[in-house]
Amino acid sequence: MPPSPTTQPPGAHWRIAGSPSLRPVLQGLIHAFGQTHPRHAITLELAGASVGIARLIHGEALLSAQTCEISDEETVPYRKGVGERPCAVRIAHADPVAPLGHSRALALYVHAGNPATGLSLRDVARIFSTGHPDGDCRRWGQAGLNQDDWPQRLIRPLVREEGSPLGTYLRRHVFDGRPHSPSCEQHGSARAILARLAAEPSGIAIAPAGCRLPDVRPLPLARHNDGPYRACEAQAIVDGSYPLDPGLLLYVRRDADGGVHPWARDFCLSALSSRGQQAIRAAQAGYLPLAPASADAERSRLPGAAAAGAPANTDQEMT
Repeated sequence: MPPSPTTQPPGAHWRIAGSPSLRPVLQGLIHAFGQTHPRHAITLELAGASVGIARLIHGEALLSAQTCEISDEETVPYRKGVGERPCAVRIAHADPVAPLGHSRALALYVHAGNPATGLSLRDVARIFSTGHPDGDCRRWGQAGLNQDDWPQRLIRPLVREEGSPLGTYLRRHVFDGRPHSPSCEQHGSARAILARLAAEPSGIAIAPAGCRLPDVRPLPLARHNDGPYRACEAQAIVDGSYPLDPGLLLYVRRDADGGVHPWARDFCLSALSSRGQQAIRAAQAGYLPLAPASADAERSRLPGAAAAGAPANTDQEMT
């Protein structure tokens, strides 16, 4: 059953802040929301992720749509200003072939001459972070390579800065909170990372999917230690077998009691409904709809969702 419409005071306008690249997706979601909430009035203010978080802090927006998680540095003023951590709801996956300038899923890259056939997420954590309980991985032999002189070669990990959105995502979701390895070369752009990798046969890099460069190739990745190894492709992202997917997030301002504004809750529920997920697909803006089980999981994390009633997801397509 759809969420019960939340009455909006006469003349009221709700604001959604966030990243400019998300305009087509958000316009589609607003239209879908209007099918069940015809008296809504929504203003988009898409001046960037940092502005979106500031709007949430000051109560000037109820939602901020973002392609990256709030950083540790942003969390400090947020908690001081609001008294609660923001509530993040994932509403879509990042497409590995998203248009230029949009957020993409992440891929693992090695030099074209590297004989590796795939790595697990645990391998990645052991290579790029330090202090792993299974031991850090510093030579290619520790990662399973036994051809020629590869077992003794030092691994040269290449990645974005530790404090960047990508660095934050990796630390939280891949490194289990551990810092980057001292052996990591940190660069300011994906272009710089992959250019360095092309000149370093022993290197390995994490960068947005779909990048093409001579002497560099993507490497299949496994969520679990025993596989299966999957390329960074849409179906593998949607079914959950490919793990590096920051996705598209709606950040919601919590009330003092930990709840969320009914309108913000209803908008998130609408985005997770079949109609909302179809709108995400129709926007063709570089995002993939969630599988029904994933949408259900996100819905369960939203304060007050059970009381509002969950939109049906039965007719949502998965790919």
